[in-house]
This record gives sequence, C-alpha cells and structure tokens, in this order.
Amino acid sequence: MQRKRNIPIDASNQNNSVDIFHKRLAYALYAIPDQDRYPTVRSFWDFESIFYGRVDQNYVSILPLADRMVEIESGLYLMDFVAYAYLDMKAEFITAVSSGRLDRAAPYLSDFKAVKAYVNPVEGYDKIYKKISGAMATLVTSSPTMGKRSLTFKGFYDVFRQLITIASHKTPSCISDYMISKQTYLPHTGISLEIADLGDSEDEGKIDFLDDVCFKYYHDVAKKYGFYIDENAPWRLVANLSSEAMSNYLAKQNNTSKVSSYFLSYTEPAYTYDYRALMGMCVEAYQQIVLTKPSFLEVKMIGEGKYCQSRTIREVLDPDEVENFVPPTEWIDLYANIRNIAKNNYFEQSRVDQIVKKALQVLETSTLENCLRYIDRYFNNYEGIEGSLNYNKQKEYMRNAKISLDNFNEYVKLVTQQVNYRDY
Repeated sequence: MQRKRNIPIDASNQNNSVDIFHKRLAYALYAIPDQDRYPTVRSFWDFESIFYGRVDQNYVSILPLADRMVEIESGLYLMDFVAYAYLDMKAEFITAVSSGRLDRAAPYLSDFKAVKAYVNPVEGYDKIYKKISGAMATLVTSSPTMGKRSLTFKGFYDVFRQLITIASHKTPSCISDYMISKQTYLPHTGISLEIADLGDSEDEGKIDFLDDVCFKYYHDVAKKYGFYIDENAPWRLVANLSSEAMSNYLAKQNNTSKVSSYFLSYTEPAYTYDYRALMGMCVEAYQQIVLTKPSFLEVKMIGEGKYCQSRTIREVLDPDEVENFVPPTEWIDLYANIRNIAKNNYFEQSRVDQIVKKALQVLETSTLENCLRYIDRYFNNYEGIEGSLNYNKQKEYMRNAKISLDNFNEYVKLVTQQVNYRDY
C-alpha cells in the first residue's frame, strides 16, 4: 500500500506524551491510506469498538464461558466456532504455500500459526481480589482499633465496607468494572488470536507488517473466514460476529447464526459473578484475620491503678452461614455503592439509595440475578466514557457552537444520566 513517507507515524512508548499523541494520530490517518481496499481492518481503539467482545449488545459486561472453548494449538484456546474458522483459515495458508501461491519466506504467513489466544480475565481479576483481601487482613491485624472491631464477622463487615469503598476509588473491585477497564482487551474475549508475538505499543512493527507484499492476500483470506484485522496490531485477528462467514461457523455449533445467540450461549453477565465475589472477598479477608490473630488481647483497667489483660477469641465463620450474619440486603446496598464509586460517583448518594430501594423491591418478587441486573443497567454509562461516539459528538457540537468546554465532562455525565434514568 502507498502512504505518505514524510509523515512520522512510528510512535513508541519511548516518545514523550506529545510525540506519542501526534504520531498515533498520524498512524490512525495514514497507516492504511486506501481503506476502501481493506474493509476488514478495524480499529478497536475508537468509539464503542473499545468494548468489542467485552460487553454484549446491551453494553452489559460479559465473561466468556470456558466450556465453549476448544484447543487450537498447544495450550491455546478459542470459542469453538472461532477455532474452526481459524483452523480452516490456517489450512488455506498451508495450501497456498505448498501450491506456490504464497512465498515460503513470507513473514508469519508462510508458517501461519496462532501464538497467542484466549487469556482468562478471571485470573487477572483474582489477583486484584487477593490483593485487596490480603491488604485488608494485614491492616486489621496490625491495627488495635480495627482488630477490636473485627472480633466477629458482622463487626468485620463494617470495617470491610469502609475499606472496600476506599479501594474502589483506585482499582475495580467488581469484575463488571474490571472487564471494561484498561486492564482487559481483546485477548480476554475468547474470539481473538495473534499470529505474531509483537507488541502493539511499537508502531514500527505494525508498519512493517502492513507494508509486507503479502498483506493484501492476508486481508482477503481473513475476510473470507470472517475475521477482522486489528488496525493497531495487524497480526491480531478478531472474529467479526456480524459477518456471513463467521455466522455460518456459529450456526454449525449453536444451531443459529444470530449475534444475540453468541452472548446467550457463549458468555455470562459479569454481574452474576460480582455479588459472590464481593462476599467472598470479605470472607477471605476475615478468615485470614482469624488464622493470623485468632484472639484479640487488650488491657483493661479494673480499678484505680489496677489493670488486667483480657483475651477475646475471634468468632470462627462458616462460609455457608455468611448471609445469616450479613443479609443479602446489605450486600446489595454495598454492591450498588461500589459500582457507583467505580464510575467516579456517577450518581448522587440520594439517587444510589433510590436505586437500592427499587432493587430490593425487585428481589422481593423475583430472583437475585434480576436484582443485580437491575442495578447493573444503571451503570452501563458507556455513552459518557471518553472516546465513545456520544462523547466525541457532544464535544464536536460544543466546539462548533463555540460553547466553553470547561465543564464538558460534567455536561456529558448529566446527559447520559438522563438517558440512563430508569423508572421501573
């Protein structure tokens, strides 16, 4: 492909922030100058595409189901229908090389093979989970005040609530928020693979890949089997769930080619994991406290100038009895507040209280899952996230109207809150 050679587009993390910004912008504009010839190349760094594969059609954070995956190479897994598309694509490259249609020396393509695939997001979240619970246990066992307050699980829950609120300002405490954070990306979906072990922070490697004489052939084969090519890592292939080719592979495995069936059969809403994970984090921290300091020693005054030591044994918790000490209503209230904090206090506290009240009414007449779904929908504010289509369109409108952007983020937040207002 022909591009302007006098424009620097090879950014890397070694550049300063201004250089990176300008070079990345130039890369987006000029890396593939004849876009019409490459419709399958897609940027997953723009607009709502940044959430591709990590949220469903209603922008609910999702987790891929491991039992729907198959092995494509040693230790590498993909969703079954994507895996079979990949294997057929790989067979076509093998045939192209053996027949002489593809140069045996073509980098990465002559020996077409996935070197990276699915990365389990739960493993990444579990590191946060353990870090938070471990830090809480350490803090409580080293603090006489918190230690005394944590002699029972119910007492520790009050401490936990205080600490998890603080932690949630800095790190996603719920996997729903973790799945749409910058800590996850396409490899965490089960529908993408990579045929080269290259880093997507260095533009020079991307340019070399795009400039290869075999790139057009690679593009056309990817399109034939229903894959996008990631513009910002062209060695990464991502299932195009809306393409006819990928839909046919899906239909063979799932008896229907509808995109909605993918989310129903291959993923689960992350909020179903949130509730138990939040509860489990509290239980694990408390059990670490009991194990580390099974009793609490304090000095009491028993008379003028007289003191004695008193030791209190901590309550041992049966994990199956958690909700007898802290009822579901408490966990649901905490869950809604944590989700709000993760969104930078998206709603005023009075509004969060209203959401909780309504959610508990849902729980009275329905299931816990429906209650959690109700809460989750309030925090699907993707229209207000920087980089989203709505965010950029609102900014463009205000610039054209010469309206001050001083309070732009607050303005977008207000607009999306109105869209997200749910009176049911």
